[in-house]
Amino acid sequence: SQAFYLWLFLTNQLGLLYEQAITIFDKAIKLNPDLYEAWFNRGLALRNLSKYQESIKSYLKALTLESDDLDISYEIACCYALQRKVQKSVVYLRKVISLSPEIYIEKVLTDSDFDLIREYSSFKVLINSDSNKIDDLYYEATSMITHRNYLQAITIYNEILNIKSDHVKALIGKGSALFTIKSYHDALQILKYVTTLDSENFNVWNMLGSIYFQLIDYDQAFTCYSKALGINPDSYEALYGKGEIFNRKKIYLEAARCYEQSIFINGLYEPAIRRLNEVNEILKIERKKHIEKEAKQRLEELKQVELEREYREEAKLRELENQRLALEKAKLEEATAAAKLRELENQRLALEKVKLEKAEKEAKLRELENQRLALEKVKLEKAEKEAKRKKLENQRLASEKAKLELEKKKQIEDERNRREKRNQDPVTKIFNFVKRLFS
Repeated sequence: SQAFYLWLFLTNQLGLLYEQAITIFDKAIKLNPDLYEAWFNRGLALRNLSKYQESIKSYLKALTLESDDLDISYEIACCYALQRKVQKSVVYLRKVISLSPEIYIEKVLTDSDFDLIREYSSFKVLINSDSNKIDDLYYEATSMITHRNYLQAITIYNEILNIKSDHVKALIGKGSALFTIKSYHDALQILKYVTTLDSENFNVWNMLGSIYFQLIDYDQAFTCYSKALGINPDSYEALYGKGEIFNRKKIYLEAARCYEQSIFINGLYEPAIRRLNEVNEILKIERKKHIEKEAKQRLEELKQVELEREYREEAKLRELENQRLALEKAKLEEATAAAKLRELENQRLALEKVKLEKAEKEAKLRELENQRLALEKVKLEKAEKEAKRKKLENQRLASEKAKLELEKKKQIEDERNRREKRNQDPVTKIFNFVKRLFS
């Protein structure tokens, strides 16, 4: 802001040149790159020097710092108008007029910066009445569509809808443009709203069918195409759309019928002609496959009949062979049964022999066990006698030990008594005293 007031003072009071003012603003920007006023007034100075492109760059920088300032957008529009860049100027004018028409419409009408573009229809649209403005905008949007500038067309359709929100043609045009740029969900919402305003417009139902087809919702697409045909049975686009659904579902006969009906109505409809040729090729291949499949199936049936006949003959042979084998088996089993009986008898005799031998062994084992028990009893009795002997011996030794201890105690007592008597003798007392004295 200080740079701004400095520029005003220098330019108004001292008549400083714009080049010098720009130098001052550059220094201010170097000190503070986010100084919005410096960028804006640098743009003004550059514009006064007719350096419009450089001026626009400064304005755009100011716009990033202060996006709500409509004066910046207005100045950018002026710069583009002075270069006869009508569309770019109109974009910025449309923004400021839509946000603040009471201020900027009057400025636009009187500002000489726009004299070079006043005769252009896109400029006139901005200041015309609503009805004329809608017509001009619709014409401009149609022109944008023709030039495949779909995003710009959508912007213009939005301007129409800001004036008249239920303008059916603008809604259809916007929906069609959104469909073209593959914004299918947005297009779907708009065209569904159109059906509430005009439910008898078969073209809208066709577009809805195409949108649902792109969203892979074939049931809804089929319903929309059917509604279009209910309104206009000669809608070759709806027939083509149904054919596409059948084609996608690989129901080729129905697809071919729909394409043929579409071509019958419009013999020059290239998409249907191309698709019909493709489907016919597929049907030829399918028919060829079907014929080959039937021939193969017939051959398989003949082979099956032959195999069944051979199987029946083999079954009879197997049955006779089985009967022969069964007879031989019966004979073998009879011989085997006799052998088994003999074997069982031998096993029974062997078993009885084993049992007898086992009984004899058990008797011997019991006898040996009795002998072992008797021997253990003798050993036990001997061990008890030995234990009693050891006990008596231990008692004797303990008694002798007690007697020895009593005798030892008695000897110690006697020795103590003798010492006490000696200590009571006068001579002994004197001797002990002298001994303690010299020690």
